[in-house]
Amino acid sequence: MAKWILAGIALLIGAIALLEAVPVSATSSQYSTTYSKFLTQPAPAVPAFAIPGGNFTLYLKDGVTVSDIQAVSVLHGPYDLQVLGTNGNTVTVKVPGNIAPDDYFLLIKTNKGTLVLPNGLRVFKEWPKTLTIGWVSDTHVTSSAKIGYVCGPYFQHSIYQLEKMCSNPIPLHSVVATDSAYTYWAMMRPTLIINTGDDVDSSNDLLGYEIMYNIMDHAASAGQAHLSIKGNHDNPPVIYTQLIAPPVFYVTIGKFVIIGLDTGGDRGWPTMNEIKFMEKVLDEHPGYTPIILYHHPFFFAPRWNYLGGKISGLDPGNDADWAKLKNYVGSYWKGNLTVARRFLEDVVKYNIPLTMSGHIHHDMYWVYTDKEGHVHYFLTLTATGAPDKESNPPSNPKHSPTWYGTNLVVIGQNGSVEMPLTPVKFNGNKVTSNFISIPVPQEFVVFRHNTNFGTAAKFINELNHSVTGPITFEIPAGAKVDPGHTNITYKVLGERTIGGTTYLMINATCRLGFHR
Repeated sequence: MAKWILAGIALLIGAIALLEAVPVSATSSQYSTTYSKFLTQPAPAVPAFAIPGGNFTLYLKDGVTVSDIQAVSVLHGPYDLQVLGTNGNTVTVKVPGNIAPDDYFLLIKTNKGTLVLPNGLRVFKEWPKTLTIGWVSDTHVTSSAKIGYVCGPYFQHSIYQLEKMCSNPIPLHSVVATDSAYTYWAMMRPTLIINTGDDVDSSNDLLGYEIMYNIMDHAASAGQAHLSIKGNHDNPPVIYTQLIAPPVFYVTIGKFVIIGLDTGGDRGWPTMNEIKFMEKVLDEHPGYTPIILYHHPFFFAPRWNYLGGKISGLDPGNDADWAKLKNYVGSYWKGNLTVARRFLEDVVKYNIPLTMSGHIHHDMYWVYTDKEGHVHYFLTLTATGAPDKESNPPSNPKHSPTWYGTNLVVIGQNGSVEMPLTPVKFNGNKVTSNFISIPVPQEFVVFRHNTNFGTAAKFINELNHSVTGPITFEIPAGAKVDPGHTNITYKVLGERTIGGTTYLMINATCRLGFHR
């Protein structure tokens, strides 16, 4: 009988050669996992959202007709979903009233074959009045060897530099870093995970996108919904659009509307057509609380203050005020000041409380209070997976250090925004906090290895708290946990084969200080 093991011991250095060998979820020939052959939306990184007895929409590709839809998770279902009606390429689907809250795979049978769509449908018991967002960015998953080195709070590009401060440095590949971050948030159970772009390091890296798909599948099979936008490294978005998500989209979660924009590759700002798309969506959703996602940060004034700050009382519709405001606009968006001004006018007009971005591989925090006193947060996150950032300690004492980070953002239906895990310090109007993110995956690492005869996982937890929650593994059919090679606390929750892949879910506890 095949076995699989869990361990909380140190990673054996020989396992580093396995980092590039994480396989995409295998499916049998009767299933397809390429959503773009069938749908525009939902997608693996842009699910539909619903409550029991509610509806959601499938947007079909030309020539595709649907004959049957099921929703299934490791723990729940399968549920047969009813097609209420079809209008052109739009299909309205009813969710059963008895469906359990969970993040579901959709099995969609069509005239072109059967699509297996992880993270296809997130069902809530009732619509949330607060969204908790596990935020990742710049995961830069790659099939090549691109590694940084960590030890506790320290990060260095060179292992030799890190060895001066630490006797046991950990090599952190973007695959391990990204999977660790998604696993952490899936265990911590926010409303959803949001990735603000550069999912993969190179837009032509097919294996990199397959690995990223597999990482998202880990989260989805554990019941964790997630959203992603594209970054400049995902440009041109040929493979991204085929395997991950559309580059521009919107979704609603109760009275929240989330809009993903595409700031392109070298362009660095959304097109005017995208701005008009955003305005149309907001016009059609009055009374909703908007969240706008884009990759290149809007406010970025490193000569004034690299870490961000406060701007108050200036009106982008006023020429004199705009002349002041544009000094804080990042060089990317300054490439088209007409678009930049229109966007900020929309932030004020539609009272957009939160925008989220990445790209600069550093934490940044801006608070803009408009002339009416409404507060708008422009937040930027360090890189979660890429080692291309300033080291910690920095290479130059004048530079601002950083690390592999994620964060928790909480937004209320009334537009209140906070990051409760990372208080931000100011000196006057300038931010003084280098580290506005939390050290995940910097200090929480999960190593997985899948084979056709067993599965192994090892954890490192150097955070200041234990981590308990669900985690799933792709296993050979019939495999069981080997208690003789397992030293973490766990409980098996369920097992199911979905689309040709067998998943086993456990509830695991990674204790405080569970490391080397």
